[in-house]
Amino acid sequence: LGRLSKNEELKEKLKIGFIPTPSLNVNEAMGGGFPIGRTTIVSGLPDSGKTFLMLETIGKNMKENPNFVVGWLESEKSLSERDLDLFGIDKDRFLYIEIDKQGAAEQAMDLAESVISTGSINMFVVNSLKCLVPSEEFNKSMGEVTVGLQARFNAKMMRKLTTTVAETEVAFILIQHLTTDIGSKSRDPLIISGGTAIKHGASVIVDMRKRSIDISEPIKKEEGIKIGFSVKKNHVITNRYPYVKTFYYAIFGQGTEVYLEALDLALSQGILNQA
Repeated sequence: LGRLSKNEELKEKLKIGFIPTPSLNVNEAMGGGFPIGRTTIVSGLPDSGKTFLMLETIGKNMKENPNFVVGWLESEKSLSERDLDLFGIDKDRFLYIEIDKQGAAEQAMDLAESVISTGSINMFVVNSLKCLVPSEEFNKSMGEVTVGLQARFNAKMMRKLTTTVAETEVAFILIQHLTTDIGSKSRDPLIISGGTAIKHGASVIVDMRKRSIDISEPIKKEEGIKIGFSVKKNHVITNRYPYVKTFYYAIFGQGTEVYLEALDLALSQGILNQA
C-alpha cells in the first residue's frame, strides 16, 4: 500500500523483465521473450515445436547465467535425458516433477507451488496442461463422465498461482494442446482446451503451428521444420500492436536457426544491403 509516485518498491514491482528465447523473431513478437512474474500459454498442434522451444530456451539461459534454475512438471511422459543433453541443460539446475496416479494433478501442482514459493527458480514449465489429470478422473472408470473437471482444476490452479508467480518473479509457462471446437463454422475450429480461466489468467498466449517448406526457402524439409508463431494475447507490451505473426526455422538435432534470423533482421533494419 502506498502512493505509486513515492514508493520505489511498488514501482519496481511494476517493471517487467523477460527471459529470451533463442529466436530473435519470437523475442521481437513477444516484446522480449517470456515475461518474468507472469503466466504464458504456449499452445499448438502436435510436433509444432512447443516443448523443444522451451528446452532450447532453458539451455540458452543456463549457459548465459550460471544461477539460472528451472522447474519442470512433466505429465506427458515424453521428456527424455537425450532431449536435455541435446540443448546442454544442466541437470543440477533442472528440478523435475512427474505426475503419478496416486496423487495425480493435485499433488503434482502442490509440489510445483512449493518449488515456486521458494523464490529460488527463474522459470517453471508445465508440459502439458492437457495431460494434467485430476485424481477424481483417475479414480473413475472409462465410462463415467467428468464434465468440467479439468476446467475447474485449471481455474483453481490459476487463482492460487498467479500471485505466487508474480511475487517470486518466476516465468510460468503452460504448454497446452489445441483441440477442435466441434460445430465451429465461422472461425478457426482449433481452440485452447481446459476452460476460460487459464486464458483470462495468462498475460501472454502464443500459438505455434508447423508450416510447409517450399523449394525457394533456405532449408529443405529433410533438414528441419518451419514454425509459424502467432501472439494471440499480450498484456505485457502496450506501446505497439500486440497480435504479431512471425516464423522461424528449427534444424533437426540442432535447434533454432539463428543465423538466418540475424541476417533477415540486419537487412530489415538497413544494417546490410542485399545486392
